[in-house]
Amino acid sequence: MLLTLFSVIAASVNSTLLHKTQPYAKQEVYRFNLYCAVIWCAMLLLFNGGFPELNQDVMFWGSIYGIAQVLFLLFKTKAMAAGPVSVTTLIGNCSLLLSTAVSVMVWKEPLGTGKAVGILLLLFAVFICTYSGSKGNATKRWKAYSIGYFVFSASVGIVFKFFSHSGIGDQANGMMLLASMVMILLLSGLSGMDRVQHGRSGSMSLSMGKISPGLVFSCGILSCFYNRLNVYLSGALPGTIFFPVFNGGTVIVSFALGKLVLNEKINQRQVLGLVLGIAAILVIGL
Repeated sequence: MLLTLFSVIAASVNSTLLHKTQPYAKQEVYRFNLYCAVIWCAMLLLFNGGFPELNQDVMFWGSIYGIAQVLFLLFKTKAMAAGPVSVTTLIGNCSLLLSTAVSVMVWKEPLGTGKAVGILLLLFAVFICTYSGSKGNATKRWKAYSIGYFVFSASVGIVFKFFSHSGIGDQANGMMLLASMVMILLLSGLSGMDRVQHGRSGSMSLSMGKISPGLVFSCGILSCFYNRLNVYLSGALPGTIFFPVFNGGTVIVSFALGKLVLNEKINQRQVLGLVLGIAAILVIGL
């Protein structure tokens, strides 16, 4: 569970950094993630000591993961822009239900009464912490994007678990390296399309503009670190423990960091949510 704690902390710090610089990251969200993917490539090549041998299985799972990661980002960005942010955030956070359900159905992992109660309590805590009641147009387009966000938010972890059970889990560095290359290719296309759509130059500029190089470097390292840990953890721990603890824990810790680091105000309801979230994670982990 110590590695899970490291992963949650890294993901939470990454989320807090993105939240703090949100006005800048939003303007070039695809290009920002493209640069982060380049950091992934550099880190994985460094830790692997060069370019690893890639067999067909590694190439398959790396491609699937890279595509799933980009689709997650695409649907999240579109859903956030098309409808109420707090509801959309809650929908994404609840994706742990899908990944946990797949673990139970595919790998026959046990889900006792205690863990089920813990997951429900965790979802309630997430609701208290993140839902603000903000209003927005629940259009058909937003609903479609939100469904995609929910599915692909869960799919990343599900891909990790399938990969860890594929018999080539020890080749995670190669799989993630190929995934980062796929992400670079797809995000380059999305960035170019986004620039055309918003009336900017259609050519792919390497200039970071208002995007902070320090932010790219920090988020690239943190996201590579916790995703690499999650590849291992998804196979080492039951999904009925890992998915709720990681997803719910990241929401709770990110929320707490936002209040501590960014000096955001916190009300009594949100304090209750933090306490319930910690209690729920302890119940799930027992």
